[in-house]
Amino acid sequence: MLLPLILFISLGDLRGEAFPARGVRRGAFACAVLTALVLTDTTHAAPRLAGQDADVSGITVSGLSSGGYMAVQFHVAHSATVKGAGVVAGGPYYCASGSAWMAYYNCMTPRAYTPLPPLSQLEAVTALLERTKRIDSTKNLATAKVWLFSGSRDDKVFPEVVSALASYYKHYVNGVNIRFVQDVPAGHALPSADPDVKQACDVTPAAAFARRGDRLGVKQ
Repeated sequence: MLLPLILFISLGDLRGEAFPARGVRRGAFACAVLTALVLTDTTHAAPRLAGQDADVSGITVSGLSSGGYMAVQFHVAHSATVKGAGVVAGGPYYCASGSAWMAYYNCMTPRAYTPLPPLSQLEAVTALLERTKRIDSTKNLATAKVWLFSGSRDDKVFPEVVSALASYYKHYVNGVNIRFVQDVPAGHALPSADPDVKQACDVTPAAAFARRGDRLGVKQ
C-alpha cells in the first residue's frame, strides 16, 4: 500500500506545479491517508522471524563481480562483525567513489585515460571514514581471512583490478591470511568443479555465472 500511495503523493505534487490549489488539496488528502495507513499498519505488525542459530562469531561475505565489490564494501565497513571475505573479480574499497562512470570504466576495465584510482587515495578515504566513525576500525581487518580470485582471461573485470584489491587488503590484513589465485585461465565467472556445469571455464559467454574448472586447479 505504501508504494502506490507515495507515487500518488508525487503525482499530486507534480500536478501542484500546474494547478497550485488543487495540488495542495490533493497532497494534503494523500498525507492524511498515509498517516491513517501507517497508524493502522502498526497494529498489524508482521510476527518476528525465528532465529536460525547462526554462529555470529564467524560471519563472512563473498561475491562475484559487482557482488565481489559489495562484499569488500561490507567487509571493510563492518569489520568488527565480518571475519573474512571471498571475492571473485572484485576491486578495492571505495574504488568508484560514488561514480557510475568510474565504476564501469576505472574500476572494471581500466585503461590509460580511465585508470584505477591510486591506492594511496583509497587508503586516505578509508582513514577519513574510520576517523569519523562511519566505518569500523580497520584494526579489525588484521586477523581477517581473505580469499581472492581473478581469471587470467577475464575481460569484464581486468586482473589488474583484483591485484589492486589484493594490495589494498595487504595494507590492513596480515599477509598470511590472504590467498590470491590469479594463475587460472578462467573468464568472468565463478569456476566450479560441479560435473553438471557444462560451460568452458576460459570463456565469458553472455549468460552464465559458473564454468567448469576442475581441470584448472580451482578446487579450493
